[in-house]
Amino acid sequence: MNPFQSVAVRDHTVLKLWGQIEQNIDNPDLSVTDLLESAAMSRTNLYRRLTAKTGMSATAFIRYVRLTKARDLLLDQTDLTISEIAFAVGFNSLSYFTKRFTEVFGVCPRRYQETHELKPLSEHPFKFLEHALKG
Repeated sequence: MNPFQSVAVRDHTVLKLWGQIEQNIDNPDLSVTDLLESAAMSRTNLYRRLTAKTGMSATAFIRYVRLTKARDLLLDQTDLTISEIAFAVGFNSLSYFTKRFTEVFGVCPRRYQETHELKPLSEHPFKFLEHALKG
């Protein structure tokens, strides 16, 4: 379960944006502009909505959805390499993917794939997760 599921259920826009990102997960060129068209709102309104509901900018939200999908693929698609998973979720650089995955989930992708353990949410370095879960 992703940490935004409870938020998304209460906020149609966040749910719609999450779905839009997942539909285009393999497109490394997916941008905030693409989300604006999908959400039919201004950049300012999108930024306000996302920061209010998730504590993240639109760019950070896109990256988080990509990383969440990668986390799921690391467990489900054991026949794929970490590089293949990184590219499948829209990252062009394996080192950037590894850096961001480790930053968000507290372990590197390889270790997560081997142990299936993430850093507990209470110890998570990003405060936006606590904010998002509180709604």
